[in-house]
Amino acid sequence: MLDLKRIRTDPEQVRKLLALKHSTADLDRLLQVDEERRSVLVRVEGLKRERNEASEEIGRRKKAG
Repeated sequence: MLDLKRIRTDPEQVRKLLALKHSTADLDRLLQVDEERRSVLVRVEGLKRERNEASEEIGRRKKAG
């Protein structure tokens, strides 16, 4: 199994290694999907932060009453 971090940092070397094993793995697609996944994670974390801030504000307003 290949380490995704290694694939990201040195895709050309990974391509050479895959060629030696006669692999038909679509490395470009893997890198594309990985980038999409990482973008989605950033968005999800931002939404979680917004949710937490809203929850804290609701709590403050309830206490202020």
